[in-house]
Amino acid sequence: MPEYTPWQASKAPQADLYPQYGPPGIGNFPRAPAASAYRYNYPQPEPVYRYQSQVQRPARNNYYAPPRNSEWRSYQYEGGSQYYSNVPPGLHGMNVPRYSHANYSVTGPDYRPRAASAPYNAFLENFKQKLTYAKKIDIEELKGHMLELAKDQFGSRHLQQRIQGGMESERKAIYGELRDSLNGLMTDAFGNYVVQMFIQYTKGPDCSEIIEEVIRNAKRLAFDMYGCRCVQKALEIGNTEQRSAIISVIRECVAMCVESQNANHVLQKCIECLDAGQISFLLEYAKSNVVKMSCHMYGCRIMQRIVEKSTIPDAEGIIDEIIKRAVELSQDQFGNYVVQHVLEHGKAVHKDRVIKELREQLVILSKQKFSSNVIEKCFQFAEAKSRDLLLVVMLGKDSDTNPPLYEMMRDKFANYVVQKAVEVTGPPLKDALIKRIFAIPDSNNYTQHVFNAVSRLSHVAYQGQDYAPYMK
Repeated sequence: MPEYTPWQASKAPQADLYPQYGPPGIGNFPRAPAASAYRYNYPQPEPVYRYQSQVQRPARNNYYAPPRNSEWRSYQYEGGSQYYSNVPPGLHGMNVPRYSHANYSVTGPDYRPRAASAPYNAFLENFKQKLTYAKKIDIEELKGHMLELAKDQFGSRHLQQRIQGGMESERKAIYGELRDSLNGLMTDAFGNYVVQMFIQYTKGPDCSEIIEEVIRNAKRLAFDMYGCRCVQKALEIGNTEQRSAIISVIRECVAMCVESQNANHVLQKCIECLDAGQISFLLEYAKSNVVKMSCHMYGCRIMQRIVEKSTIPDAEGIIDEIIKRAVELSQDQFGNYVVQHVLEHGKAVHKDRVIKELREQLVILSKQKFSSNVIEKCFQFAEAKSRDLLLVVMLGKDSDTNPPLYEMMRDKFANYVVQKAVEVTGPPLKDALIKRIFAIPDSNNYTQHVFNAVSRLSHVAYQGQDYAPYMK
């Protein structure tokens, strides 16, 4: 039997498209024609989707819609043979599963197979049913099944609520059963939340025992997606000795932690919770690798936390190095966030120094994707004197027919800098800035954005009679 591509399906003979019109025995054909080929013969669900990932599964008792592309999808499902009872004539021989409780998945060249479903657990199903009907669950009913609950989404949430607001006897009953499984729960998608609740709400020897388990596995947990959360909670709740024990492990692999997707969160928590003396190893490493860390996807987050601790004497040297390399970092995909953080959280002296470094290249930096955000922050967080210096560079001389302002207004990134300047500038220079904006000889789509912003922020109409005074 000939095979037809989607654009040829409408021209195919009926004997090929509809087996009931052709010779017997063609009920199962390997390739299905496009859905548009059936459009004029019997009802089809609308809309017809272009990609397999967009195709909605047919509801019960609805007609089956063949795939739009020529590649036929095979269905794998459990529960025996289940077919539609009302599939259009000629399609009964096709393997079409009913959309029911059967667990099936679609496979094909453009489909990512689903993860295998968890095996059936009678206790968990009964537990979820009781939660659905808001039935009271006694702690005695859960004994012997705590580990199953801790690794289940709804069971983990239930245990967290009991640990947080329950009685001490319930908390000890849960901990007593999970004590030997803490190491595995820390790296579990749902079990790690139970361990965090234990660290936060248990007291005395039990809490110390959990934190000791964290310390013994600190390096492995720090690099784990879920285990790093338990390490952070231990740093937040633990005493000075316990924190120092964790730091002694992290100190050995600080370079790896900086560039790790998960361990960098542990270093951030160290900066937030610990004293300057305890994180001296991290500050020393950051001072000798300012540019490397600032331009790294995860290292830039640590630099931002250090900038927030600008009162620490050791952080002052790091901020100074950031300011010296402000032009370079502002143009980087990740480094620009570090410079923005200095402008937002740094001291007034730091802000003035950053603006002094960037002022000479104001127009160039405003026209770039990443550095334009830094220039916007300069206008937003700078002191009035520093902001006026930036405006002087933008406006140029009165005799200039094409000042830097016009070049910025016509650019797809720099026009946002002009809009921010209009928003934050005070009355003395605001009128001169608006007058210069409307005096631009030619305009494009980006200058129109500036006009709209000025009209919205300053209540100045740029059309009609009110437009004329600003054209002089």
